[in-house]
Amino acid sequence: MKIEIYTSVSGSIFWKGLARALVARGFSVEVISVMDEDKYRSQKTFLKNFLSRLNLYAGMSLRTLRQLRQKVDQPICRIVTTNPFFLPDLVQRKTPSDAQVRVVNFVLDLYPEAMELAGRRLGLKARQKLEAVTSRAIRNCDASVFLGTYLQEYAINKYGPAMETAIIPVGADAQPFAKNLPQNTPASHSIRFLYCGHIGRMHEVDTLVQFGRDKPIMGCEWLFHSTGPGIKPLKRSWFQLSGPLSQLEWPAAMKAAQVGVVTIRPGAEKVVMPSKTYSALSSGQALLAVCPQNSDLATLIHDHDCGWVIEPGDIRGLRRQVQEICRDRESLLEKRRNAFHVGQAKYSSDQIAECWSNLVEKLFCDQ
Repeated sequence: MKIEIYTSVSGSIFWKGLARALVARGFSVEVISVMDEDKYRSQKTFLKNFLSRLNLYAGMSLRTLRQLRQKVDQPICRIVTTNPFFLPDLVQRKTPSDAQVRVVNFVLDLYPEAMELAGRRLGLKARQKLEAVTSRAIRNCDASVFLGTYLQEYAINKYGPAMETAIIPVGADAQPFAKNLPQNTPASHSIRFLYCGHIGRMHEVDTLVQFGRDKPIMGCEWLFHSTGPGIKPLKRSWFQLSGPLSQLEWPAAMKAAQVGVVTIRPGAEKVVMPSKTYSALSSGQALLAVCPQNSDLATLIHDHDCGWVIEPGDIRGLRRQVQEICRDRESLLEKRRNAFHVGQAKYSSDQIAECWSNLVEKLFCDQ
């Protein structure tokens, strides 16, 4: 059986790990995309950014249509991400219903909610058109996969019902960190807080900005390896700001940090679950999340006792928590080891591939 993965941006450590794990389970895997992860994350001029966006939308549409014209000579499961948002609907509509093909809508982002949270003002007709695309994909694809319970409940209540649903986290390639069992950090060493990844408009930035412009906290350092619109307001803080990491640099940076910082702005908990969460867990970082309590991210942290949750806007609470993390290193180590164990087990690419394998087999057995 073949699995085709449709996503405009490929080449990330996650996709590579998942593809490898699926191949180990007997599937042949092909990734259909138009851009590599490193190129997508690189700094761009206005013109290069425009051309990149054009490629991610128009280029990916053409690449997808070309792929769909190929002859189907074996059972195929097409896992189609919402990257771009219309892709699952496009693939579903262009896939004949009598073919040996199942189409899975992999909901990484939800539209139009994601656009509105990013600050785009949509008229009534534009919003209705986007909602229709999302609704068609959820209703008509053979299955819709969500990243968490809160995300699934919101989407199904608004756009469903779906033929089949499943919750499958993004997960992470845990192999680079398998031997990286967290050890206690001596009092003579600072605790490193690491934000690694995109800081977009659905991430909580205001709380970090206010925290970073207050007096620095002794015994810790904050390092950002990031791109995105959230970087600019952080430039006047005491944080260390650097550009994105290459895939060669990334593992060492992850191993060197004790705490992974993850944020979700209020309202976005209905739309996103940050993928950086799982790589932080698998590398043995405890999670410091600035996000609403009623979110999949907060639930994960509470369920596994692998970090701390701060409500957006609670600057004093964040400051107190950071001071406590730096002071109580035994508690930090306990949460880091909880994070490591759950990241290496439940959220590793191997376990996520098992979830996908079970869903694919179910779709072909049930229909």
